[in-house]
Amino acid sequence: MQPITLFPITGIPLIQEGDDIAQAIIEALDALDLPLVDGDVLVIAHSIVSRALGLVFSPEEITPSEEAIALSAQTNKTPEHIELVLRGANKILKVERNIVITETKLGFIQANSGVDTSNAGIGKFLTLPPNPDNDAKIIFEAVKAYYGVEIAVIISDSMGRALRGGIINNAIGCYGLEPIKSYLGKKDLFGYELQVTTVAIADELTGAAELLIGEADEAVPVVLIRGYTFEKGTTSAQVLARPEEQRLFK
Repeated sequence: MQPITLFPITGIPLIQEGDDIAQAIIEALDALDLPLVDGDVLVIAHSIVSRALGLVFSPEEITPSEEAIALSAQTNKTPEHIELVLRGANKILKVERNIVITETKLGFIQANSGVDTSNAGIGKFLTLPPNPDNDAKIIFEAVKAYYGVEIAVIISDSMGRALRGGIINNAIGCYGLEPIKSYLGKKDLFGYELQVTTVAIADELTGAAELLIGEADEAVPVVLIRGYTFEKGTTSAQVLARPEEQRLFK
């Protein structure tokens, strides 16, 4: 078993709408003299993907619906904020303590549909990319073509967890690796054959990367993970969203 090493990719400028994220990553890697090798994984904070897609909104750009205005009265959030929450949701699951828990358009359970006020700019809002798997694929293909190596790309966002305190980074999009690893049929230390064990590899990798990405002004939107042997694949990160019929907490 080999060690796993994480590298913070510094030097990436503040991403603006229309910027080429793959090119920004390549230039930062070259400046760090850190060329990619086979088996590397890039974990990318969704915030820079969203910024490049122009998903930063000022309140004056948003016209709240009647539903947003009504829901705003139950929270400490503005109608404009709530309108973006509603636009990013398949459905609302719970409203309590000024938080709106939703099932997002991507199928994940998140607070406020993942709409951020941090890293958006003062008074602005940042929403999730609508197709982060495709965003990961675009970056994967550009970076692979430049370095000529087999890699994987994960787009991440921080989320809360049922009945556990604190947030943790999770994969919302990926390309190049299978996001879930199955241990079904394998045996444990005592020879017992595992019946149900699967591991959210993409989430574990993003969780590790969060130690360097941070949540404040760290200015590390990309982390390179080297040394982990993953299964290649193109399965959507949406397989990490547990189907409704399998949910124990509703």
